[in-house]
Amino acid sequence: MSLATLPLNVRYGWYMGLLNTCIVAAKRNLRVDQGSLGSISASVTLVDPGVSDFRIEVQDGPVGYRWVADCLRGCGKGMRYSQDISDTPISLFRLWDGDDLIYLVWAGGSAYRVRVWKVGVTGVAKLLEASSASRPEFLTMSGGEQAVRTRERSEGPEAGRSIVWTYRDGVFRGNSDPGH
Repeated sequence: MSLATLPLNVRYGWYMGLLNTCIVAAKRNLRVDQGSLGSISASVTLVDPGVSDFRIEVQDGPVGYRWVADCLRGCGKGMRYSQDISDTPISLFRLWDGDDLIYLVWAGGSAYRVRVWKVGVTGVAKLLEASSASRPEFLTMSGGEQAVRTRERSEGPEAGRSIVWTYRDGVFRGNSDPGH
């Protein structure tokens, strides 16, 4: 309540200036059993029956957050992938049960960032990193392919151009979306 301000005084610079103060205060006041959760912000387990199991986590990192994929079963000993990311995590999920794609949505500056990784016994590979001026949309195309719709920032009152990133043959390809 001590940070309350009139709506006319709320500006981007004011918000960003207080964001770090709020995060530090929230972490200080959060009582978590550090032995069980540690510094994990999000976690999902990817199970490919009979082949492999991965634990995917977003953890506190040295410059923001760290995205970590640990193979629990079915991979080379100690297989681990990690990447430091300075954006703030919003969500970590899979679109379909049984596939090997992990989606992460992050907030960075004035845009959303969508990152997609393929995770499996042969390793971890980033397939997509795209920015969006508004919330990204996650779709299933008429042919059953997974897709992500992002929106470019534009000048003026009209909305920016949409890009649909469709996953086919192991690759995300972007095309303008004339319908949006």
